[in-house]
Amino acid sequence: MTATEQVELPQMLRAAIEETYTAFAEFRRPALPLDVCTACCMPEEVEKQLREWPLKRLTVEHLFEYGDSAKSQVQNPAEVGYFVPRMLELLAERAEIRHSLAISLDRLGGCPPGSWTVTQQSALSRFALAYFALAIRGGGVNPHGPVLPEDPFEVLLMFDVGGIAIQPLMAHWLECDDPMSTVQFVRQSHWDFWHEHDYRNPFASDRGTFREEIRAWMLDAGTRRRFTEKLLSSDFLAIVPTVRGDVHVSFATMVDGVFEHLAH
Repeated sequence: MTATEQVELPQMLRAAIEETYTAFAEFRRPALPLDVCTACCMPEEVEKQLREWPLKRLTVEHLFEYGDSAKSQVQNPAEVGYFVPRMLELLAERAEIRHSLAISLDRLGGCPPGSWTVTQQSALSRFALAYFALAIRGGGVNPHGPVLPEDPFEVLLMFDVGGIAIQPLMAHWLECDDPMSTVQFVRQSHWDFWHEHDYRNPFASDRGTFREEIRAWMLDAGTRRRFTEKLLSSDFLAIVPTVRGDVHVSFATMVDGVFEHLAH
């Protein structure tokens, strides 16, 4: 996708992106060399473009190289804060700004606690909720390229890595009556949680607090009861025969397996 191509975004997500541009407008274009490696990770010309080009002109390739470069363990909020709105805008357009969705916001999460104002934290939270609301419904379509995997658990991990609270997102999933949100729960939990009662993702292996938070939510009696109700709803049952499984198991079999886990 080029910088001039536009992806039609749902109104709630577009509004959240505009809010981040306003909330993070205090951060000016970095004047000093960025926290990147120009010896082997990033061409000097790209580093210069990141500092000098207008923010909205920066492409997926710019942000990919910025995120993927060797960097300090603790990030500079003045630098990262400048790029945050464009990072989120490209994510919303289903652009691949890192090689794995889970670590797309690792620079954001690398900033010290307390780096963002209440207004900035609120903007980040609104974006996270708007993005997650789409993820649990199967996500949007990028007409200019492949859709990124919309695994809601990986989206939760992405925001946790970015230092954004995930409890409101899980609460929204619980409350959502859209049958596609139940499809997403069945599909992802069948493969990535219930076999070991632990979320399986290589980027979560060293994030014990996150995995425990997911585990506690999944095994909570209220969560089990609510998703059991969703699995038995007429709207969900009506679409089960139409949902494709995979080469190993039908979707109906996934539903039966998840139902058994929820009921015990």
